Amino acid sequence: MLKTFLAILLGVLLWGGLWAFAGSTLPSLLSDHFDEEGFARTTVGLGALVGVSALLSVLAGLLCARITGSMKSVWILALVQLAIGIFFQSRYWDEFPLGYHVVFLALVIPFHLLGGKLGTKASD
Repeated sequence: MLKTFLAILLGVLLWGGLWAFAGSTLPSLLSDHFDEEGFARTTVGLGALVGVSALLSVLAGLLCARITGSMKSVWILALVQLAIGIFFQSRYWDEFPLGYHVVFLALVIPFHLLGGKLGTKASD
Protein backbone atom coordinates (compact mmCIF):
# COMPACT_ATOMS: atom_id res chain seq x y z
CA MET A 1 0.00 0.00 0.00
CA LEU A 2 2.79 2.42 0.91
CA LYS A 3 4.70 1.47 -2.23
CA THR A 4 1.61 2.19 -4.35
CA PHE A 5 1.06 5.55 -2.66
CA LEU A 6 4.71 6.54 -3.15
CA ALA A 7 4.68 5.41 -6.79
CA ILE A 8 1.59 7.51 -7.49
CA LEU A 9 3.05 10.49 -5.62
CA LEU A 10 6.32 10.21 -7.55
CA GLY A 11 4.40 9.97 -10.83
CA VAL A 12 2.48 13.14 -10.01
CA LEU A 13 5.67 14.94 -8.93
CA LEU A 14 7.56 13.81 -12.04
CA TRP A 15 4.77 14.96 -14.36
CA GLY A 16 4.26 18.26 -12.53
CA GLY A 17 7.95 19.07 -12.18
CA LEU A 18 8.75 18.40 -15.81
CA TRP A 19 5.60 20.27 -16.91
CA ALA A 20 6.75 23.32 -14.94
CA PHE A 21 10.17 23.05 -16.61
CA ALA A 22 8.60 22.70 -20.06
CA GLY A 23 6.28 25.60 -19.33
CA SER A 24 9.24 27.82 -18.63
CA THR A 25 11.36 26.68 -21.57
CA LEU A 26 8.88 26.10 -24.43
CA PRO A 27 7.93 29.80 -24.78
CA SER A 28 11.57 30.73 -25.31
CA LEU A 29 12.25 27.79 -27.64
CA LEU A 30 9.10 28.46 -29.68
CA SER A 31 8.80 32.20 -29.15
CA ASP A 32 6.87 32.73 -32.39
CA HIS A 33 4.11 30.50 -31.04
CA PHE A 34 3.77 31.85 -27.49
CA ASP A 35 2.82 35.31 -26.25
CA GLU A 36 4.66 37.45 -23.69
CA GLU A 37 2.79 35.77 -20.83
CA GLY A 38 3.86 32.30 -21.97
CA PHE A 39 0.50 31.24 -23.43
CA ALA A 40 0.53 29.23 -26.65
CA ARG A 41 -1.19 31.22 -29.38
CA THR A 42 -0.74 29.02 -32.44
CA THR A 43 -1.51 25.44 -33.42
CA VAL A 44 2.21 24.67 -33.21
CA GLY A 45 2.40 25.98 -29.65
CA LEU A 46 -0.73 24.11 -28.58
CA GLY A 47 0.53 20.96 -30.30
CA ALA A 48 3.83 21.26 -28.45
CA LEU A 49 1.98 21.44 -25.14
CA VAL A 50 -0.11 18.38 -25.99
CA GLY A 51 3.02 16.51 -27.12
CA VAL A 52 4.87 17.35 -23.91
CA SER A 53 1.85 16.27 -21.86
CA ALA A 54 1.70 12.95 -23.71
CA LEU A 55 5.42 12.32 -23.19
CA LEU A 56 5.20 13.19 -19.49
CA SER A 57 2.19 10.92 -19.10
CA VAL A 58 4.15 8.02 -20.61
CA LEU A 59 7.09 8.72 -18.29
CA ALA A 60 4.88 8.99 -15.19
CA GLY A 61 3.04 5.77 -16.05
CA LEU A 62 6.31 3.98 -16.72
CA LEU A 63 7.79 5.13 -13.40
CA CYS A 64 4.72 4.06 -11.48
CA ALA A 65 4.66 0.64 -13.15
CA ARG A 66 8.39 0.10 -12.58
CA ILE A 67 7.98 0.82 -8.87
CA THR A 68 4.86 -1.27 -8.26
CA GLY A 69 4.80 -3.73 -11.16
CA SER A 70 1.05 -3.19 -11.25
CA MET A 71 -1.24 -1.63 -13.80
CA LYS A 72 -3.76 -0.99 -11.02
CA SER A 73 -1.47 1.67 -9.56
CA VAL A 74 -0.99 3.16 -13.05
CA TRP A 75 -4.78 3.40 -13.46
CA ILE A 76 -5.02 5.22 -10.13
CA LEU A 77 -2.20 7.57 -11.16
CA ALA A 78 -3.91 8.22 -14.51
CA LEU A 79 -7.19 9.08 -12.81
CA VAL A 80 -5.43 11.36 -10.30
CA GLN A 81 -3.62 13.09 -13.17
CA LEU A 82 -6.89 13.46 -15.08
CA ALA A 83 -8.49 15.12 -12.04
CA ILE A 84 -5.51 17.46 -11.71
CA GLY A 85 -5.66 18.14 -15.44
CA ILE A 86 -9.36 18.98 -15.31
CA PHE A 87 -8.72 21.38 -12.44
CA PHE A 88 -5.92 23.21 -14.24
CA GLN A 89 -7.57 23.15 -17.66
CA SER A 90 -10.70 24.69 -16.14
CA ARG A 91 -8.61 27.58 -14.83
CA TYR A 92 -7.48 28.36 -18.39
CA TRP A 93 -10.74 27.49 -20.18
CA ASP A 94 -11.03 30.92 -21.80
CA GLU A 95 -7.36 31.12 -22.78
CA PHE A 96 -7.31 28.21 -25.23
CA PRO A 97 -9.66 26.70 -27.83
CA LEU A 98 -12.05 23.98 -26.69
CA GLY A 99 -10.35 21.44 -28.97
CA TYR A 100 -7.06 21.88 -27.11
CA HIS A 101 -8.68 21.14 -23.75
CA VAL A 102 -10.51 18.10 -25.12
CA VAL A 103 -7.41 16.61 -26.75
CA PHE A 104 -5.18 17.40 -23.75
CA LEU A 105 -7.55 15.70 -21.30
CA ALA A 106 -8.49 12.82 -23.62
CA LEU A 107 -4.84 11.76 -23.93
CA VAL A 108 -3.98 11.74 -20.22
CA ILE A 109 -5.25 8.26 -19.40
CA PRO A 110 -4.18 6.42 -22.59
CA PHE A 111 -0.62 7.74 -22.42
CA HIS A 112 -0.28 6.92 -18.72
CA LEU A 113 -1.46 3.40 -19.55
CA LEU A 114 1.01 3.15 -22.43
CA GLY A 115 3.81 4.07 -20.03
CA GLY A 116 2.47 1.54 -17.56
CA LYS A 117 2.49 -1.19 -20.20
CA LEU A 118 6.05 -0.31 -21.13
CA GLY A 119 7.04 -0.30 -17.46
CA THR A 120 5.50 -3.66 -16.65
CA LYS A 121 7.04 -5.28 -19.77
CA ALA A 122 10.44 -3.88 -18.87
CA SER A 123 10.22 -5.41 -15.38
CA ASP A 124 9.31 -8.90 -16.68
